[in-house]
Amino acid sequence: MAPHTFLWHDYETFGLNPRRDRPAQFAGIRTDAELNEVGEPLM
Repeated sequence: MAPHTFLWHDYETFGLNPRRDRPAQFAGIRTDAELNEVGEPLM
């Protein structure tokens, strides 16, 4: 069985209405249970 990991993400949009506004930026980091970074960051 593969070890469990977490994906921490930040998602930025233009404006305040999530139904109407477009994404501006996404970034993510995957960590293991001890919060050590796993793999390369996503941008």
